[in-house]
Amino acid sequence: MDVEVFDGSEPAYKQLCEKIIKAITEGELKPGDRLPSEAALYHSTGLSKGTIRMAYEELEHKGCIKRSRGSGTYIQEWRSERQKMQAYREKVLRAGIPAEEAFQLIEEACRKKFSKKEEVQAALFDCTPEIAADISRKIEERFKFLPVCYDVYEVLEAFGGIVPEAELWLTTTAHYHELQNLAKAYNKTLIKLQISVDDKVVETLSGLSGSCIVGIIYESRDFIKHVSLLTSSLCKHNTYFICRKDEWKDRRSLLDSKPVCWIVPARYEEMKTEAEKEENMDVLFYRYKILPDSYTDLEAYLQEV
Repeated sequence: MDVEVFDGSEPAYKQLCEKIIKAITEGELKPGDRLPSEAALYHSTGLSKGTIRMAYEELEHKGCIKRSRGSGTYIQEWRSERQKMQAYREKVLRAGIPAEEAFQLIEEACRKKFSKKEEVQAALFDCTPEIAADISRKIEERFKFLPVCYDVYEVLEAFGGIVPEAELWLTTTAHYHELQNLAKAYNKTLIKLQISVDDKVVETLSGLSGSCIVGIIYESRDFIKHVSLLTSSLCKHNTYFICRKDEWKDRRSLLDSKPVCWIVPARYEEMKTEAEKEENMDVLFYRYKILPDSYTDLEAYLQEV
C-alpha cells in the first residue's frame, strides 16, 4: 500500500484515510490484514503521530478497521453504506417480495440504520501518556466508550493542523485553559477532568521504609516528575532507580536483591506477574482517579446527546 504521497489538497489524515479505503476496495488490503502501527507509519511517512491517530480514528468510525489494545489494528469486513443498502435491496427483491412491500422494508432498514444512536466519540488531551491511558480506561469502564488520546502540545503546536473530529474533548485541569480557544474555534465541547493520585498509591508510598529503593518504570519524563513530587510531599527521600519498560528485565539485576518498590504505569499490568517471580520486589501500579464533580459534568453532557 502506497502511503508516501500527500499533495496538500486536503488534510493529510483524510488523504491517508482515502488511500487505505482505496486499498481495501481494490483488494490490496483484505479483512484480517494487520495495518502498520502508528509508530511504524510515523517513521515511514513522516506524518505526525497525531495525524496518523486521527486517520485511524476516522477509519474505525467508518467501520473499516478494528483496533485491539495490545494486539494491533486490523482490516474489517467493510462496504460503504450505499453498497450495504444496495445489497439489502437486491436480497429483498430476490426473495420475490412485492415491490410496494419491498420498498417499505428498505425504507425501514434505512430508518433504523441512520436513526441508531452512535457510540460516543471523544478525544482526551494530556502531556503525560501514563495519565491519559489510565484516565481513558476509567472512562471506558464507567461510560462504555474509549476516548482517543492525544499529546496536548503536539495538537497545540500544529496550529489547527491536528483537530480531532470528535465533538467531545476531555482534558485535565492543567491543560483546560490551553485548549479553550481551540475548542471554541472548532465548536467542540471541552470538559475539564479533575484528577488526583489514587488513595491506595498515596497510602503505600507513605508507608515505605527508608531503605527501600523506589524503582520507576516510565514512558515519559513527566511521569517521573509526578512520582517524585508526590514522594517529596510525603517526606520520602528514598533512592530512585529509573528505567523504561524495555530496559527493566536487563537493568533490575543491578540492584543485587535489594528491596525495591517498583512504581509502574497502570496499563503495564503484565509486569505484576514478572515481579511475583522475584524476591524483595513489589509492584505498585500508579493509578489516578477522576473526582466526583468531573463525573457529574460528563454524565450531564452524555444525557443531552
